Amino acid sequence: MESKTATPIVGLFQMQTNFFNKSIDGITEEHATTRISEQVNHITWITGHIVSCRYMLCGMLGMQVSEPYPDLFGNLKKIQDDITYPSLNELSKALPDITNQLVEKLSSMSEEEFQKDAFGGKLIDIVLFFTYHEAYHIGQLGILRKALGYDALKHN
Repeated sequence: MESKTATPIVGLFQMQTNFFNKSIDGITEEHATTRISEQVNHITWITGHIVSCRYMLCGMLGMQVSEPYPDLFGNLKKIQDDITYPSLNELSKALPDITNQLVEKLSSMSEEEFQKDAFGGKLIDIVLFFTYHEAYHIGQLGILRKALGYDALKHN
């Protein structure tokens, strides 16, 4: 049985996965690597960062996972203009598997597990930070969609 804490968090990750998929739908590879200014990351980098952060959270939850692109996005790497990133399509294909693993793990956690001390706070605080952090980046993807001439991100 899923804990009271897990239920809304699992719902948030599932909703954000839906928004993520809609945010990159129809984006060309050319646009995915277009930076609208030097201060703004491109869609491909943000996508890789979102995938990387899901792997990072899984690791923090004690799962044995191996991030597919640690040299590009792991350990909070910054965007690099002098390298070729995997395609948006390739990066987005990495999300469903890690999402399923994350949802399964969160769904199996007890209230006590969420309240354990971890990384300078409670584990629940880490999980909630990651949900917020991811939503922030999905919002960036929505803004970039519009800036590049695509339709706005829609709820349904």
